[in-house]
Amino acid sequence: MTTAFYFVYCFAIFNSKLVFSNAVPIMGYRVQRAEPREFDFVVSISTKSEPGDYEEDHHVCGGALITTMHVLTAAHCKCERPNTVDDYTVKVGHDLRNWEANFSIASWQNFKKCCCALLKRQNTCYDIAVVTLTEDIRAKIARQVGLALLNYSPIEYLYNKSVTATGWGEKLNVEHPRYLQKAAMRTITREECQRNIDNAPKVPGLDGNLRTRHILEDDIICSNGNPVPGDAPYITLGNGDSGGPLIIENNQIMAINQGSIPVEGPPYRAYEQSLHVVFSPYRKFIEDQLKGTEGQREMFGCFGTSSFLRL
Repeated sequence: MTTAFYFVYCFAIFNSKLVFSNAVPIMGYRVQRAEPREFDFVVSISTKSEPGDYEEDHHVCGGALITTMHVLTAAHCKCERPNTVDDYTVKVGHDLRNWEANFSIASWQNFKKCCCALLKRQNTCYDIAVVTLTEDIRAKIARQVGLALLNYSPIEYLYNKSVTATGWGEKLNVEHPRYLQKAAMRTITREECQRNIDNAPKVPGLDGNLRTRHILEDDIICSNGNPVPGDAPYITLGNGDSGGPLIIENNQIMAINQGSIPVEGPPYRAYEQSLHVVFSPYRKFIEDQLKGTEGQREMFGCFGTSSFLRL
């Protein structure tokens, strides 16, 4: 019975509209529309649409261009949908209806076998993936596109930083906003984040041992839009925000969005903590995926920063 419960619950985490909470318009209060080319490196990973369909209805996850041929995203963005890479595209541009360019995917490499990211007590999940495009983005975009600079600092150097989360997460009407959204947040320590998660109200009707009790793992950093847990204004990550980058400044990214906890819907949003996967444990994996390809790293490439950036 317990095994069956976890299977159903794991499935729901990536499919239910109550799980990755659907804030309005994307991540809660104090959300703004990003300016065109403000975050040039933020891309949409989408499934292919039929003629006449709105492109935003097929957005799956965000991602970050780290070379002119590689996108960094969350592993669960594909493992929850058993499609082949031929069913996905990567779109460059902040307008979901008017993309600057659209690219096919040559390969999608997860760090390890993907799992249910928000049930880490049952499965250790390494929620990071590198997507390789079939062609260099310069084949379709003549101008220089600023690429993301990866910050490989240890997690303890990334606490208490002002950051920006970006994405096209779902609204309450199960549509994605047309334009890329941004929200100002601040990272918090693992201890504070775990305490906030543990102190969130219990879910009525669920066994206390099987509710969304979540133990943070070593590769997760949290951000928070609430000065005091439970108080507004809140900021949360919704469906479609996974895989998007957490940005510090100057095209520098420190983590990939995973989701928000707790996940029970509107009454709990003011308690939610946003979870992000940091890069330091995955540096070798990321660099190995870039070998043997010609993707240019340009002025904002993923190398050219020290291993430890003490911001």
